Amino acid sequence: MSERTVSDLKRLQPLLQVASSGVSVAAEEWKIKAEDDVARAIVAEQRAQFDSDAEILVQAARDFHLAPIYFVLTAKEDGQQFLQQLSLLPMMLPIASDAPVEITARGDWRGFCVHGNRLDLTMLGLSPEQESELKKSLEHARLYVAARKVGKRLVLVICSNLEEVAIPAKYTQSLLASPVMKYFDSSVQQNPWAVGYSSAAVVKMREELDVFDYLNTIDFMERVFRRLGAGSETYSTAAEALKTLRSLSMQLMPEHHGPERFVVWGEDEVFLHMTGAAGNIRFAPGSIRYADRAVLDKTAVYVESTALEGLPEVDVPAVLDDIEKVQSAFRSSLKSDYAADGVAMAQRLERYRPYIEAFAAMGDVLNCSVQGSSAFLFSVEEGNSPSAGTLSLCAGVADPQITSGRLKTLLPALSGCGFAPSVGTREGECVLSCGGNPPVPAEDGVPVSGAAFYAVNLSLLNKVVQLEGLQAASSLINRIDGAMYTQESEFHFLLRLTPQKQN
Repeated sequence: MSERTVSDLKRLQPLLQVASSGVSVAAEEWKIKAEDDVARAIVAEQRAQFDSDAEILVQAARDFHLAPIYFVLTAKEDGQQFLQQLSLLPMMLPIASDAPVEITARGDWRGFCVHGNRLDLTMLGLSPEQESELKKSLEHARLYVAARKVGKRLVLVICSNLEEVAIPAKYTQSLLASPVMKYFDSSVQQNPWAVGYSSAAVVKMREELDVFDYLNTIDFMERVFRRLGAGSETYSTAAEALKTLRSLSMQLMPEHHGPERFVVWGEDEVFLHMTGAAGNIRFAPGSIRYADRAVLDKTAVYVESTALEGLPEVDVPAVLDDIEKVQSAFRSSLKSDYAADGVAMAQRLERYRPYIEAFAAMGDVLNCSVQGSSAFLFSVEEGNSPSAGTLSLCAGVADPQITSGRLKTLLPALSGCGFAPSVGTREGECVLSCGGNPPVPAEDGVPVSGAAFYAVNLSLLNKVVQLEGLQAASSLINRIDGAMYTQESEFHFLLRLTPQKQN
């Protein structure tokens, strides 16, 4: 991906955001359930949203251009047939005669092309004038997806003009020779499956797209409630609560972004190493004391880290208050036929709020107290059932007696959670446990510069939890081991997957 490609993607970002927005779906569902006056407000804000989106689409689509994005796959001798099949895949698409997509071939390139002037814009709900202007912007827009086999490699390209695609004759002329790729030089010796690099601009854009639907939905609901707020304190209060929730979400997003790199390799096991910007949260130097528990057959989950620095402060009760205000306004907006939906939503929050607050308060106590490592362990004894397991949270703190006392005052709030936790202390450590005896730490911890380590035995955990997604994963992967650590201005993420052996 060249600098021109990054520049094009940044310019096209508003178009990508509008295309990915789910606010229209949420608005339509709400409108069906809402009282007539609320439905009218929703329609009015939908119209305003459409007008705004239309202008964004017209501006982003004007002079549409996307410099080539390249994906290169390299196969061993026994994988050449697979590459050959992939290179022909774009030619096998079932394309209807009225589709905006057509099969294309240009030299050795085979693929398909999306024609902007054939796109059906009626689903966007634009006015005739807006639709006409957008059609003019897209008149000459094209998006190509094409593949070409080059020796032992398959090159896949996405671009707006195939004439701009260039395959360098020499390594030194390629993007792989860029200084930013020096990170991968040592990784090549590991015979990697894949390597990747994302610039800071791309990382930032990706994160913005990830939260766009959430923030856009919050903005939309706030505008609807403000429109209704003149005659209702409930609605105006909800609008302010949504504004606060959005502000909190923005505060939790990183202020700065750095480039990300990753390498994937392995034969019997799969390894991933990812590197990126560290941000404000960092692991402090310390030691780990429970690593020997991670490899035991009865350990389903092991997580241990040194103390964290720079954790953001979140007032959980205040957040829950804001959520209740929004829920109250939402319930008030519904027709009587759908009132049960709002009531059920409120009842769930009412039921779980004491536990959420208690766990959050425990987290605050530990965050303010932890000076050494903290570890979470879940071990399954004979019987492979939750009642036969041991769940423990162990943290090295400055004053175990004081920390233990604070935690004990919070235990009654957890009495209805389905388990009976207890708090204890030992030298330099506070222990929260449930279902059995907590593990004993190693006498000599392993000093680290600052990191988190974890291990999950998926097969064992699946026997206890029986979640559908976990069952699917545990049928393929036996164990996950990983670590994350910060070093200077970088974070490093290491992952090892141990696949199940197929009989």
